[in-house]
Amino acid sequence: MADGTKNMTESDTPADDIRIEEKKKPLYNLKVLAAIREAQLAHGLRHNDYQLYRQYCSRRIRRLRKNLDFIQGDRRNFRKKEVTVDVLRDDRFLLIPLMTIERCWAYSMQLKEESLQDSRKKFSMRNKLRKAAKYVVAFEKLVEESGVCDARTQLEVEGYSAWLQGTVLFELADWSHEWRAPVEFFNKALAIYSKLKVAVNEEEAEIYGSRLQELEVKLRFCKHHLGDKSATDTLLAMRGNEALGDKLDNLLASARERQAATLSEVTWKGRTLAVKHEKVRLFLLNVGLIHEELEKTSSSDDCVNMLDKLLFECKDALQIIRDDLKNDPSFKPRQQVNAGPVSPLHFLHTYLSYHRLQLTILRNKGLVDTYQKIVSGEMQVDDGKKAPKLQDLVRLQEIIIQNLNELTHLAGLEDDEELKKEVEGQVLAYKAH
Repeated sequence: MADGTKNMTESDTPADDIRIEEKKKPLYNLKVLAAIREAQLAHGLRHNDYQLYRQYCSRRIRRLRKNLDFIQGDRRNFRKKEVTVDVLRDDRFLLIPLMTIERCWAYSMQLKEESLQDSRKKFSMRNKLRKAAKYVVAFEKLVEESGVCDARTQLEVEGYSAWLQGTVLFELADWSHEWRAPVEFFNKALAIYSKLKVAVNEEEAEIYGSRLQELEVKLRFCKHHLGDKSATDTLLAMRGNEALGDKLDNLLASARERQAATLSEVTWKGRTLAVKHEKVRLFLLNVGLIHEELEKTSSSDDCVNMLDKLLFECKDALQIIRDDLKNDPSFKPRQQVNAGPVSPLHFLHTYLSYHRLQLTILRNKGLVDTYQKIVSGEMQVDDGKKAPKLQDLVRLQEIIIQNLNELTHLAGLEDDEELKKEVEGQVLAYKAH
Protein backbone atom coordinates (compact mmCIF):
# COMPACT_ATOMS: atom_id res chain seq x y z
CA MET A 1 0.00 0.00 0.00
CA ALA A 2 2.91 2.29 0.81
CA ASP A 3 4.51 1.36 -2.49
CA GLY A 4 1.24 2.11 -4.24
CA THR A 5 1.05 5.56 -2.67
CA LYS A 6 4.63 6.22 -3.63
CA ASN A 7 4.03 5.13 -7.24
CA MET A 8 0.90 7.35 -7.47
CA THR A 9 2.83 10.40 -6.25
CA GLU A 10 5.69 9.77 -8.67
CA SER A 11 3.28 9.34 -11.60
CA ASP A 12 1.50 12.62 -10.77
CA THR A 13 4.69 14.69 -10.51
CA PRO A 14 5.56 14.90 -14.28
CA ALA A 15 2.01 16.03 -15.14
CA ASP A 16 2.17 18.73 -12.47
CA ASP A 17 5.48 19.89 -13.86
CA ILE A 18 3.99 20.12 -17.35
CA ARG A 19 1.06 22.23 -16.05
CA ILE A 20 3.46 24.53 -14.21
CA GLU A 21 5.57 24.91 -17.36
CA GLU A 22 2.44 25.74 -19.36
CA LYS A 23 1.48 28.41 -16.86
CA LYS A 24 4.97 29.90 -16.93
CA LYS A 25 5.18 29.87 -20.74
CA PRO A 26 5.52 33.52 -21.82
CA LEU A 27 2.84 34.97 -24.03
CA TYR A 28 3.78 36.72 -27.28
CA ASN A 29 3.66 40.49 -27.30
CA LEU A 30 3.38 42.53 -30.52
CA LYS A 31 2.84 46.29 -30.43
CA VAL A 32 1.15 46.44 -33.80
CA LEU A 33 0.60 50.18 -34.19
CA ALA A 34 4.07 51.14 -32.91
CA ALA A 35 5.72 48.52 -35.16
CA ILE A 36 4.02 49.62 -38.37
CA ARG A 37 4.34 53.31 -37.50
CA GLU A 38 8.12 52.96 -37.09
CA ALA A 39 8.41 50.97 -40.34
CA GLN A 40 6.28 53.44 -42.30
CA LEU A 41 8.19 56.53 -41.21
CA ALA A 42 11.58 54.89 -41.81
CA HIS A 43 10.73 53.50 -45.25
CA GLY A 44 8.94 56.05 -47.39
CA LEU A 45 5.66 57.13 -45.81
CA ARG A 46 7.19 60.20 -44.19
CA HIS A 47 7.05 61.52 -47.77
CA ASN A 48 4.01 59.46 -48.90
CA ASP A 49 6.17 57.15 -51.02
CA TYR A 50 3.95 54.06 -50.97
CA GLN A 51 6.02 52.18 -53.54
CA LEU A 52 9.14 52.41 -51.38
CA TYR A 53 7.21 51.15 -48.35
CA ARG A 54 5.68 48.29 -50.35
CA GLN A 55 9.14 47.19 -51.49
CA TYR A 56 10.40 47.32 -47.89
CA CYS A 57 7.48 45.09 -46.77
CA SER A 58 8.39 42.52 -49.44
CA ARG A 59 12.03 42.45 -48.31
CA ARG A 60 11.00 42.19 -44.65
CA ILE A 61 8.71 39.24 -45.34
CA ARG A 62 11.47 37.49 -47.29
CA ARG A 63 14.00 37.99 -44.47
CA LEU A 64 11.52 36.78 -41.84
CA ARG A 65 10.74 33.60 -43.75
CA LYS A 66 14.44 32.88 -44.27
CA ASN A 67 15.40 33.48 -40.63
CA LEU A 68 12.48 31.39 -39.38
CA ASP A 69 13.19 28.59 -41.89
CA PHE A 70 9.72 29.09 -43.32
CA ILE A 71 10.55 29.70 -46.98
CA GLN A 72 8.05 28.80 -49.69
CA GLY A 73 10.35 26.78 -51.93
CA ASP A 74 12.52 28.26 -54.66
CA ARG A 75 11.91 29.84 -58.05
CA ARG A 76 11.27 26.48 -59.66
CA ASN A 77 9.14 24.85 -56.99
CA PHE A 78 6.76 27.08 -55.06
CA ARG A 79 5.07 25.59 -52.01
CA LYS A 80 2.75 28.02 -50.29
CA LYS A 81 3.19 28.19 -46.51
CA GLU A 82 0.74 30.19 -44.48
CA VAL A 83 1.22 31.11 -40.84
CA THR A 84 -1.26 28.99 -38.85
CA VAL A 85 -1.80 28.21 -35.19
CA ASP A 86 0.32 25.04 -35.53
CA VAL A 87 3.47 26.85 -36.68
CA LEU A 88 3.43 29.71 -34.14
CA ARG A 89 6.60 28.72 -32.30
CA ASP A 90 8.13 32.23 -32.33
CA ASP A 91 6.59 35.70 -31.97
CA ARG A 92 8.31 36.77 -35.20
CA PHE A 93 5.85 34.57 -37.10
CA LEU A 94 3.18 37.18 -36.31
CA LEU A 95 5.13 39.76 -38.33
CA ILE A 96 4.72 37.75 -41.56
CA PRO A 97 0.92 38.21 -41.88
CA LEU A 98 1.20 41.76 -40.52
CA MET A 99 3.74 42.85 -43.16
CA THR A 100 1.75 41.00 -45.83
CA ILE A 101 -1.28 43.13 -44.95
CA GLU A 102 0.83 46.30 -44.92
CA ARG A 103 2.32 45.42 -48.31
CA CYS A 104 -1.13 44.90 -49.79
CA TRP A 105 -2.45 48.15 -48.31
CA ALA A 106 0.62 50.12 -49.50
CA TYR A 107 0.20 48.72 -53.02
CA SER A 108 -3.44 49.83 -53.09
CA MET A 109 -2.45 53.35 -51.99
CA GLN A 110 0.26 53.43 -54.67
CA LEU A 111 -2.32 52.43 -57.30
CA LYS A 112 -4.69 55.08 -55.97
CA GLU A 113 -2.11 57.79 -56.68
CA GLU A 114 -1.28 56.32 -60.10
CA SER A 115 -5.00 56.18 -61.01
CA LEU A 116 -5.02 59.99 -61.18
CA GLN A 117 -3.07 59.62 -64.45
CA ASP A 118 -4.47 56.24 -65.49
CA SER A 119 -8.07 55.63 -64.40
CA ARG A 120 -7.84 51.91 -65.26
CA LYS A 121 -5.67 51.34 -62.19
CA LYS A 122 -8.70 52.03 -59.97
CA PHE A 123 -9.84 48.45 -60.60
CA SER A 124 -6.51 47.03 -59.42
CA MET A 125 -6.62 49.35 -56.41
CA ARG A 126 -10.04 48.02 -55.36
CA ASN A 127 -8.86 44.42 -55.71
CA LYS A 128 -5.82 45.09 -53.53
CA LEU A 129 -7.99 46.76 -50.91
CA ARG A 130 -10.34 43.77 -50.78
CA LYS A 131 -7.36 41.44 -50.48
CA ALA A 132 -5.97 43.52 -47.59
CA ALA A 133 -9.33 43.25 -45.80
CA LYS A 134 -9.35 39.48 -46.33
CA TYR A 135 -5.82 39.12 -44.93
CA VAL A 136 -6.51 41.25 -41.85
CA VAL A 137 -9.60 39.20 -40.94
CA ALA A 138 -7.49 36.02 -41.15
CA PHE A 139 -4.76 37.66 -39.03
CA GLU A 140 -7.27 38.64 -36.33
CA LYS A 141 -8.65 35.10 -36.30
CA LEU A 142 -5.13 33.62 -36.02
CA VAL A 143 -4.23 35.75 -32.99
CA GLU A 144 -7.55 35.04 -31.29
CA GLU A 145 -7.48 31.26 -31.79
CA SER A 146 -3.78 30.70 -31.13
CA GLY A 147 -3.97 31.53 -27.42
CA VAL A 148 -0.27 32.45 -27.40
CA CYS A 149 -0.70 36.26 -27.49
CA ASP A 150 -1.21 38.47 -24.46
CA ALA A 151 -4.31 40.61 -23.93
CA ARG A 152 -2.74 43.81 -25.27
CA THR A 153 -1.63 42.13 -28.52
CA GLN A 154 -5.13 40.72 -29.06
CA LEU A 155 -6.62 44.17 -28.48
CA GLU A 156 -4.06 45.82 -30.79
CA VAL A 157 -4.77 43.35 -33.59
CA GLU A 158 -8.51 43.78 -33.11
CA GLY A 159 -8.16 47.57 -33.34
CA TYR A 160 -5.86 47.33 -36.37
CA SER A 161 -8.32 45.00 -38.09
CA ALA A 162 -11.25 47.34 -37.42
CA TRP A 163 -9.24 50.35 -38.68
CA LEU A 164 -8.13 48.61 -41.86
CA GLN A 165 -11.54 47.14 -42.70
CA GLY A 166 -13.09 50.56 -42.14
CA THR A 167 -10.41 52.21 -44.27
CA VAL A 168 -10.98 49.72 -47.09
CA LEU A 169 -14.73 50.40 -47.08
CA PHE A 170 -14.01 54.13 -46.83
CA GLU A 171 -11.82 54.02 -49.95
CA LEU A 172 -14.42 51.95 -51.81
CA ALA A 173 -17.29 54.25 -50.82
CA ASP A 174 -16.77 56.55 -53.82
CA TRP A 175 -17.68 53.56 -56.01
CA SER A 176 -20.24 51.79 -53.81
CA HIS A 177 -21.71 54.94 -52.14
CA GLU A 178 -22.02 52.89 -48.93
CA TRP A 179 -20.95 55.49 -46.38
CA ARG A 180 -22.64 53.68 -43.47
CA ALA A 181 -20.45 50.59 -43.85
CA PRO A 182 -17.16 52.12 -42.60
CA VAL A 183 -18.82 53.84 -39.61
CA GLU A 184 -19.25 50.62 -37.60
CA PHE A 185 -15.59 49.64 -38.01
CA PHE A 186 -14.31 53.15 -37.28
CA ASN A 187 -16.38 53.32 -34.08
CA LYS A 188 -14.96 49.97 -32.96
CA ALA A 189 -11.38 51.04 -33.70
CA LEU A 190 -11.99 54.36 -31.95
CA ALA A 191 -13.17 52.58 -28.79
CA ILE A 192 -10.20 50.17 -28.77
CA TYR A 193 -7.51 52.79 -29.39
CA SER A 194 -9.07 55.10 -26.80
CA LYS A 195 -8.69 52.35 -24.17
CA LEU A 196 -5.14 51.59 -25.22
CA LYS A 197 -4.12 55.25 -25.15
CA VAL A 198 -4.87 55.62 -21.43
CA ALA A 199 -3.03 52.38 -20.57
CA VAL A 200 0.39 53.16 -22.08
CA ASN A 201 3.24 55.63 -21.54
CA GLU A 202 3.34 59.13 -23.04
CA GLU A 203 5.45 58.18 -26.08
CA GLU A 204 3.12 55.37 -27.11
CA ALA A 205 0.05 57.46 -26.25
CA GLU A 206 1.15 59.97 -28.89
CA ILE A 207 1.03 57.24 -31.57
CA TYR A 208 -2.48 56.22 -30.51
CA GLY A 209 -3.51 59.88 -30.38
CA SER A 210 -2.46 60.36 -34.01
CA ARG A 211 -4.49 57.31 -35.08
CA LEU A 212 -7.50 58.54 -33.07
CA GLN A 213 -7.38 61.92 -34.83
CA GLU A 214 -7.33 60.21 -38.21
CA LEU A 215 -10.29 58.04 -37.20
CA GLU A 216 -12.31 61.02 -35.98
CA VAL A 217 -11.79 62.87 -39.25
CA LYS A 218 -12.81 59.87 -41.36
CA LEU A 219 -15.78 59.17 -39.12
CA ARG A 220 -17.03 62.74 -39.46
CA PHE A 221 -16.40 62.55 -43.19
CA CYS A 222 -18.68 59.51 -43.46
CA LYS A 223 -21.35 61.27 -41.41
CA HIS A 224 -20.98 64.34 -43.63
CA HIS A 225 -21.88 62.17 -46.64
CA LEU A 226 -24.79 60.72 -44.70
CA GLY A 227 -26.21 64.24 -44.30
CA ASP A 228 -25.04 65.11 -40.78
CA LYS A 229 -24.76 68.92 -40.86
CA SER A 230 -22.88 69.07 -37.55
CA ALA A 231 -20.22 66.71 -38.95
CA THR A 232 -19.81 69.00 -41.98
CA ASP A 233 -19.39 72.04 -39.75
CA THR A 234 -16.84 70.20 -37.61
CA LEU A 235 -14.83 69.16 -40.66
CA LEU A 236 -14.65 72.73 -41.92
CA ALA A 237 -13.69 73.97 -38.47
CA MET A 238 -10.87 71.40 -38.27
CA ARG A 239 -9.17 72.71 -41.42
CA GLY A 240 -6.93 74.95 -39.35
CA ASN A 241 -5.63 72.04 -37.27
CA GLU A 242 -1.93 71.64 -38.10
CA ALA A 243 -1.93 67.94 -37.22
CA LEU A 244 -4.88 67.20 -39.52
CA GLY A 245 -4.57 69.91 -42.16
CA ASP A 246 -2.99 67.84 -44.94
CA LYS A 247 -5.02 64.72 -44.25
CA LEU A 248 -8.27 66.64 -44.08
CA ASP A 249 -7.48 68.65 -47.22
CA ASN A 250 -6.70 65.40 -49.03
CA LEU A 251 -9.96 63.86 -47.87
CA LEU A 252 -11.96 66.90 -48.92
CA ALA A 253 -10.15 67.03 -52.25
CA SER A 254 -10.82 63.35 -52.99
CA ALA A 255 -14.50 63.78 -52.09
CA ARG A 256 -14.82 66.75 -54.39
CA GLU A 257 -13.15 64.81 -57.19
CA ARG A 258 -15.79 62.11 -56.77
CA GLN A 259 -18.57 64.70 -56.83
CA ALA A 260 -17.01 66.47 -59.81
CA ALA A 261 -17.21 63.23 -61.81
CA THR A 262 -21.02 63.52 -61.75
CA LEU A 263 -21.09 67.24 -62.70
CA SER A 264 -21.67 66.86 -66.44
CA GLU A 265 -23.43 70.19 -67.10
CA VAL A 266 -24.21 73.60 -65.59
CA THR A 267 -27.09 76.00 -66.13
CA TRP A 268 -26.37 79.74 -66.12
CA LYS A 269 -28.18 82.76 -67.54
CA GLY A 270 -30.83 80.50 -69.05
CA ARG A 271 -28.33 78.30 -70.91
CA THR A 272 -27.30 74.72 -70.12
CA LEU A 273 -23.64 74.08 -70.84
CA ALA A 274 -21.86 70.72 -71.08
CA VAL A 275 -18.75 70.34 -68.87
CA LYS A 276 -16.46 67.65 -70.26
CA HIS A 277 -13.12 68.24 -68.53
CA GLU A 278 -12.55 66.95 -64.99
CA LYS A 279 -10.43 69.96 -63.94
CA VAL A 280 -13.20 72.33 -65.02
CA ARG A 281 -15.78 70.27 -63.11
CA LEU A 282 -13.63 70.28 -59.99
CA PHE A 283 -13.16 74.04 -60.15
CA LEU A 284 -16.91 74.67 -60.53
CA LEU A 285 -17.61 72.39 -57.58
CA ASN A 286 -15.07 74.25 -55.42
CA VAL A 287 -16.58 77.60 -56.44
CA GLY A 288 -19.93 76.37 -55.15
CA LEU A 289 -18.39 75.57 -51.77
CA ILE A 290 -16.02 78.52 -51.32
CA HIS A 291 -18.58 80.90 -49.83
CA GLU A 292 -19.54 78.41 -47.12
CA GLU A 293 -15.87 77.87 -46.29
CA LEU A 294 -15.16 81.61 -46.22
CA GLU A 295 -17.93 82.07 -43.66
CA LYS A 296 -16.21 79.53 -41.40
CA THR A 297 -12.86 81.38 -41.68
CA SER A 298 -12.41 84.41 -39.43
CA SER A 299 -8.92 85.44 -40.61
CA SER A 300 -8.70 87.73 -43.69
CA ASP A 301 -5.28 86.26 -44.54
CA ASP A 302 -6.70 82.72 -44.55
CA CYS A 303 -9.54 83.86 -46.82
CA VAL A 304 -7.07 85.44 -49.24
CA ASN A 305 -4.96 82.25 -49.29
CA MET A 306 -8.02 80.11 -50.03
CA LEU A 307 -9.09 82.44 -52.84
CA ASP A 308 -5.57 82.52 -54.30
CA LYS A 309 -5.58 78.72 -54.45
CA LEU A 310 -8.97 78.71 -56.18
CA LEU A 311 -7.84 81.37 -58.66
CA PHE A 312 -4.98 79.09 -59.69
CA GLU A 313 -7.53 76.34 -60.35
CA CYS A 314 -9.59 78.84 -62.35
CA LYS A 315 -6.57 79.76 -64.45
CA ASP A 316 -6.00 76.08 -65.34
CA ALA A 317 -9.69 75.57 -66.16
CA LEU A 318 -9.75 78.63 -68.42
CA GLN A 319 -6.65 77.45 -70.26
CA ILE A 320 -8.28 74.08 -70.98
CA ILE A 321 -11.38 75.76 -72.45
CA ARG A 322 -9.19 78.23 -74.37
CA ASP A 323 -7.34 75.30 -75.97
CA ASP A 324 -10.67 73.75 -77.02
CA LEU A 325 -11.83 77.09 -78.48
CA LYS A 326 -8.99 76.99 -81.01
CA ASN A 327 -11.10 74.46 -82.90
CA ASP A 328 -14.25 76.61 -82.65
CA PRO A 329 -14.65 78.50 -85.96
CA SER A 330 -17.01 81.10 -84.44
CA PHE A 331 -14.69 82.06 -81.55
CA LYS A 332 -12.30 84.48 -83.28
CA PRO A 333 -14.96 86.29 -85.38
CA ARG A 334 -17.11 86.78 -82.23
CA GLN A 335 -14.14 88.30 -80.39
CA GLN A 336 -13.44 90.73 -83.23
CA VAL A 337 -17.04 91.87 -83.81
CA ASN A 338 -18.02 91.72 -80.12
CA ALA A 339 -21.63 91.07 -81.12
CA GLY A 340 -23.82 88.19 -82.27
CA PRO A 341 -24.42 84.64 -81.03
CA VAL A 342 -21.99 82.99 -78.62
CA SER A 343 -21.30 79.24 -78.96
CA PRO A 344 -21.89 76.99 -75.91
CA LEU A 345 -18.15 76.43 -75.43
CA HIS A 346 -17.47 80.17 -75.71
CA PHE A 347 -20.22 80.87 -73.18
CA LEU A 348 -18.64 78.33 -70.81
CA HIS A 349 -15.44 80.37 -71.14
CA THR A 350 -17.50 83.45 -70.22
CA TYR A 351 -18.90 81.60 -67.20
CA LEU A 352 -15.40 80.74 -65.96
CA SER A 353 -14.16 84.30 -66.65
CA TYR A 354 -17.11 85.65 -64.65
CA HIS A 355 -16.08 83.48 -61.68
CA ARG A 356 -12.44 84.56 -62.06
CA LEU A 357 -13.40 88.23 -61.81
CA GLN A 358 -15.76 87.62 -58.86
CA LEU A 359 -13.10 85.65 -57.00
CA THR A 360 -10.52 88.37 -57.69
CA ILE A 361 -12.92 90.95 -56.26
CA LEU A 362 -13.44 88.84 -53.14
CA ARG A 363 -9.68 88.42 -52.74
CA ASN A 364 -9.06 92.15 -53.05
CA LYS A 365 -11.83 92.87 -50.55
CA GLY A 366 -10.00 90.59 -48.11
CA LEU A 367 -6.80 92.53 -48.69
CA VAL A 368 -8.71 95.80 -48.15
CA ASP A 369 -9.88 94.56 -44.75
CA THR A 370 -6.33 93.63 -43.76
CA TYR A 371 -4.83 96.89 -45.03
CA GLN A 372 -7.44 98.96 -43.20
CA LYS A 373 -6.62 97.23 -39.91
CA ILE A 374 -2.90 97.86 -40.41
CA VAL A 375 -3.36 101.52 -41.40
CA SER A 376 -5.64 102.15 -38.42
CA GLY A 377 -3.13 100.49 -36.07
CA GLU A 378 -5.49 97.64 -35.14
CA MET A 379 -3.09 95.09 -36.60
CA GLN A 380 0.72 94.95 -36.66
CA VAL A 381 2.79 94.00 -39.71
CA ASP A 382 5.01 90.92 -39.45
CA ASP A 383 8.74 91.54 -39.13
CA GLY A 384 10.43 92.07 -42.47
CA LYS A 385 7.22 93.02 -44.29
CA LYS A 386 6.44 96.48 -45.61
CA ALA A 387 3.40 98.19 -44.09
CA PRO A 388 0.70 99.25 -46.60
CA LYS A 389 -0.14 102.94 -47.03
CA LEU A 390 -3.37 104.79 -47.82
CA GLN A 391 -2.50 104.90 -51.52
CA ASP A 392 -2.31 101.08 -51.49
CA LEU A 393 -5.90 100.99 -50.24
CA VAL A 394 -6.96 103.38 -53.01
CA ARG A 395 -5.20 101.21 -55.60
CA LEU A 396 -7.08 98.09 -54.43
CA GLN A 397 -10.42 99.93 -54.74
CA GLU A 398 -9.50 100.97 -58.29
CA ILE A 399 -8.68 97.36 -59.21
CA ILE A 400 -12.05 96.20 -57.82
CA ILE A 401 -13.85 98.86 -59.92
CA GLN A 402 -11.90 97.72 -62.99
CA ASN A 403 -12.87 94.06 -62.36
CA LEU A 404 -16.53 95.04 -61.99
CA ASN A 405 -16.51 96.91 -65.29
CA GLU A 406 -14.94 93.92 -67.04
CA LEU A 407 -17.93 91.78 -66.05
CA THR A 408 -20.29 93.62 -68.41
CA HIS A 409 -17.90 93.25 -71.37
CA LEU A 410 -17.69 89.45 -71.26
CA ALA A 411 -18.93 87.65 -74.39
CA GLY A 412 -22.68 87.07 -74.18
CA LEU A 413 -23.22 89.50 -71.28
CA GLU A 414 -23.06 92.79 -73.20
CA ASP A 415 -26.87 93.07 -73.30
CA ASP A 416 -27.55 91.86 -69.74
CA GLU A 417 -29.30 94.94 -68.30
CA GLU A 418 -29.78 93.37 -64.85
CA LEU A 419 -26.03 92.73 -64.55
CA LYS A 420 -25.25 96.29 -65.70
CA LYS A 421 -27.47 97.83 -63.02
CA GLU A 422 -25.94 95.61 -60.34
CA VAL A 423 -22.41 96.52 -61.43
CA GLU A 424 -23.21 100.26 -61.61
CA GLY A 425 -24.40 100.22 -58.00
CA GLN A 426 -21.27 98.42 -56.79
CA VAL A 427 -18.99 100.74 -58.78
CA LEU A 428 -20.58 103.79 -57.15
CA ALA A 429 -20.07 102.25 -53.71
CA TYR A 430 -16.37 101.54 -54.32
CA LYS A 431 -15.85 105.01 -55.79
CA ALA A 432 -17.29 106.41 -52.57
CA HIS A 433 -14.84 104.30 -50.57
